Amino acid sequence: MTINSSRLYDYLVAAALALGVFLPMFFQIEGGIFNDKTMVFDSHGLISRLPIPLSVAACFIGIPLLIGRYRDAVPSLAVVLASAALMFVSLLVTTRSQGGEFQGKFIALLQFVLPMVALILGQLYETADEEISILSKVFLLVLCAIVLLLIYCSWRRGLRAFSPYLFVFSFSFSIYQHLQYVPVIFTGAFLIVLFRLGPEKGFRRWIGIFLPIMVLYVVVSAAVNAIILFALGFLLYLLLYERLKRVASVKTAIGVFLIIAIVCGYLLHFGRGESMLVEKFNVTQTDGTGGLKITGIQKRLAGWEFYWNGVTKDVPSFVMGNARLPDRSQYPSAHNYYLDFLYHFGFLPLVPLLVLIGATLYGVYRNRKEIIATRELLGLTIVVLFLLLVDNMLKVGLRQPYPGIFTFFLWGILISKLSVFSSRRVTAG
Repeated sequence: MTINSSRLYDYLVAAALALGVFLPMFFQIEGGIFNDKTMVFDSHGLISRLPIPLSVAACFIGIPLLIGRYRDAVPSLAVVLASAALMFVSLLVTTRSQGGEFQGKFIALLQFVLPMVALILGQLYETADEEISILSKVFLLVLCAIVLLLIYCSWRRGLRAFSPYLFVFSFSFSIYQHLQYVPVIFTGAFLIVLFRLGPEKGFRRWIGIFLPIMVLYVVVSAAVNAIILFALGFLLYLLLYERLKRVASVKTAIGVFLIIAIVCGYLLHFGRGESMLVEKFNVTQTDGTGGLKITGIQKRLAGWEFYWNGVTKDVPSFVMGNARLPDRSQYPSAHNYYLDFLYHFGFLPLVPLLVLIGATLYGVYRNRKEIIATRELLGLTIVVLFLLLVDNMLKVGLRQPYPGIFTFFLWGILISKLSVFSSRRVTAG
């Protein structure tokens, strides 16, 4: 049996791009592969020390490779170009009229625009045959390797939390923001694997073996968003697609049991001691009562108030953003991507993204029956909507290179899938 060389090339490109987008390997301009043992790395605002993910290279190499399909990516291209253009207009207007710092705002612009490029790659990538199947297989391979390595290296270093520093023989590397953003990305990737490959005999056994390891990773990571996404996605998969040869109540029982196990494990994990709470949430003891005071949550509320006041102080600030950047030592981010965007560049540059979100939600609602009937598409939809509407309401993942590129990439694939349904409806009509 001969293999079509063109088809083989498409598969290899699709697999390579999926690996590049998902593999959590980072590089620094000044030092090659990112290799740092500290639990929370601080670049001190220096671009030369900032860890840059492999996914950046995957975007800028992948788009030229797939440029022949550019007509399929017109919506994404329009959104990215419109957003970038309006953000640059905001930059010029605010720095001239309000006396802001051009360089700092320009760097912020690059931070927001860079991950958006993956939206174009996602739409181009989608046109390959069996793209979600290829994506899922690569995700499963990377998850097995990295999660097992995380557990092993953390155990070897005697840490309560997962270690960002991974080593295999003489080779070592570190995962940037391994507790802040990576857990929810890994959880989303696992759900895509589960919905696409879970029912297949060749992968069902391996996923079943890896499942408790993944549960352990999600619980020990102490990432609330990851726990919620995992529980929601896994329960929906059991209820909708798992063909158990028993009564339907067994499906629900298994799902509920798993959720209870995750929550109990999460609580037991925090029961290990105050040191873990200090590491994860900046928890300190209050005077006199001996109770715990969650300073991290208080800082987040204060941050929301600061950014919201900056957005709503006057009409120009709401429309075009603020000229000056906040003090990173006090307010490193808004802990909400959309609020962060509004503060820096205003409502007008945010409109293209809001329109795309609205169009995506409308497409999901309009094609809800087809989505539910196609398990891999439902898994993708759950992950994308959760990242857009839940995770980025509490964090700024869309402006971080690794989680942002991953999210925009999956979003681009979902947009193309929805456009295929729309085209079929128009043709049928």
